Amino acid sequence: MSAVPSFDVALVGAGLANGLIAAAITHLCPHLRVLVVDERATFGSQKTWCFHAADVGEGTHTWHWLRPFVARQWPGYLVKFPTYERAFASAYHCITGEHFGQVLTDVLRNATVRLRHTCTISGRTIVLDTGERFEADVVFDGRGAAPVRQGAGYQKFVGWEIELQAETGLTLPVLMDARVAQIDGYRFVYVLPLGARQLLVEDTYFSSDAALNEGELEARLRAYVAAAGWQVKNVVRVEKGVLPMPWAEQSGASETSEEGVFEVGYKGGWFQPATGYSVPMAVAVANVVARALLAAPAGHERRRHVQTALASLRSRFDKPAAFYRLLNRLAFVGVHDEDRRGVFERFYRLPESLVARFYSGQTTWWDKARILGGKPPVPLHKFRLGRLMEEAT
Repeated sequence: MSAVPSFDVALVGAGLANGLIAAAITHLCPHLRVLVVDERATFGSQKTWCFHAADVGEGTHTWHWLRPFVARQWPGYLVKFPTYERAFASAYHCITGEHFGQVLTDVLRNATVRLRHTCTISGRTIVLDTGERFEADVVFDGRGAAPVRQGAGYQKFVGWEIELQAETGLTLPVLMDARVAQIDGYRFVYVLPLGARQLLVEDTYFSSDAALNEGELEARLRAYVAAAGWQVKNVVRVEKGVLPMPWAEQSGASETSEEGVFEVGYKGGWFQPATGYSVPMAVAVANVVARALLAAPAGHERRRHVQTALASLRSRFDKPAAFYRLLNRLAFVGVHDEDRRGVFERFYRLPESLVARFYSGQTTWWDKARILGGKPPVPLHKFRLGRLMEEAT
């Protein structure tokens, strides 16, 4: 009987979370033997991930391995509401799926890669759909989002990356254009200027309902693009998704594995509940994992080091995450769908530094007071206090 190939680290799923773990490991621990398994034919995807520079501490050592993944960056961004527009000076970065795949291919040039395969995981053992078996000291499972087990709202969207007939003159991303008709909750359009004649335009909803009617959203996208005066030469790709915005704590803790299997990314709950942004936590997870592996001996001790590091990181996010879930509860349970825009319209009037800390998951107690204090964004007589109390029990 031939020996089962053994690795230091196995990455099951080659999406954002595991891709960044691979980059951090390659940067700090290039000697580790890495196995990667993914069901797709190539690295990369039809996705776009964005983040603010402050989310990951620009200027730190993180940028040595993160910067190559960044396809575009801008010095700020805009939000637009019926009553005002505002420009923010926070640098904004974009990781596109195609570029991500190109960089990850280079990062993993010395790894053992198995593409076009599904697998099962049992402790340290990975079994491919072909029957091929591998073992690894530590396994990271990043295969998409785990199902929401209890109360949550949803961020859902359909987006087009489009090539236009003429230049737009748009130089900054529009993170929220909420001047559109409010349908199915809080609706806004997200616009990224990827080039002089290239845009990513997404029709986005913070909705109580997970159903995604692609045809209706594409029709609204078409109307928005036409109203902006943009003449489409080509639709390069379509991007769509439904992401949980939980207002109840979800079970499933990736940092408590006794067998060396750790859930990462959305599957492990590593995202900002009130925005859906996943890059800041993916970067933080990648950093602590790489440092833990660098410091740890092989085998069981390696697993224990990773478990301890992830548990410590989770504890740092626990209090802010509880507050963000509270905000989701207020927005999705306490406020009627048609009144939800007022919540965000008020929020983006708050100080720029507060908004930056909110995105990065570093909200302070004073920030919390500012967010919840003052004049309510929705009149009290329209607030669904009864349902809010009912859902809390």
